[in-house]
This record gives sequence, C-alpha cells and structure tokens, in this order.
Amino acid sequence: CMCLGGGMQLTAGLQDYQNRNLFGATAFTAFGFFWIIFGTVSWLSYLHLVAPADAATIGWYHTLWAVFVLALVGTSFAINKFLTATVIFVDAGLVLIAVGAFGSIDGATKLGAASLVI
Repeated sequence: CMCLGGGMQLTAGLQDYQNRNLFGATAFTAFGFFWIIFGTVSWLSYLHLVAPADAATIGWYHTLWAVFVLALVGTSFAINKFLTATVIFVDAGLVLIAVGAFGSIDGATKLGAASLVI
C-alpha cells in the first residue's frame, strides 16, 4: 500500500510539474519517494532480506523529512492559508513521530500519526 500510494503521489507530482505548479510538483514527488522508500524498506525487512531499521534510524529519517517540510511551510505562505495549515500539521506529525522514535514514547508517535491523518 505504501509503495502504491507513493507511486500515486509521484504521478500527481509529475502532473503538477506539467501544469507548471512547482510547489505541488515538489511536495507530491518528494512525499511519493518518502512512501516508496519507507514502504520498500519495511517490506524488505518483513521478508527478512534486510535488517529491520532501529528506532534511531526511523527517528533520523523522520527528522530529515521534517526539515524538508519546514521549508515547504515557508513557501506555502505565498499560496494560501489552508495549504499552510496542512503543511504545518504534516511537519508537526513528522516531528512527533521522530520524537517518539528517539525516546521510545508511544504517545508521541500516536499523536504524530493523528496529526498526519488530519
């Protein structure tokens, strides 16, 4: 599912690029690759082809993506407020998931996941 969703986001990003929407192209293709990478690593780990990622690795993965999304927050101010609020919720979710992974705080991870659903 993660790879399929990532593929759909990648496709949406490429379509936004054709429509000259640089913000949408950047956001959709980036998150498409986010889910493709995360899904592939999870799937390969499930099949015991690679070692499962430890909590620190997952924490750093989400931290680096949170930094990228923070840059998207800055550029979304020029587009509209609803988009800015959405990107802020995504960034908050990634930060909370990273905090939960680093500190083994289950509540932070669940709150981060809920923020991503919003």
